[in-house]
Amino acid sequence: MGRLLGSHPEARLVEGDPAEEILRAASGDGSGRGSLVAVGSRGLGVLDRLLLGSVSTKVLRAAEGPVLLCPQRR
Repeated sequence: MGRLLGSHPEARLVEGDPAEEILRAASGDGSGRGSLVAVGSRGLGVLDRLLLGSVSTKVLRAAEGPVLLCPQRR
């Protein structure tokens, strides 16, 4: 992938609100446009999503660039 894109995927371990940290990492390249963000989805129902929140929903709504949402395998 590095040869095709000219860069390599990066992994980091950070503390904080998951959605905020994902968005911060995606916008950290200085280009003004977000990087591709891939997030998983556990398939929470409406009530659980309201009570617990959803990282993938927050990222989808706030990301500056493209988001790849990967649903949980059933």
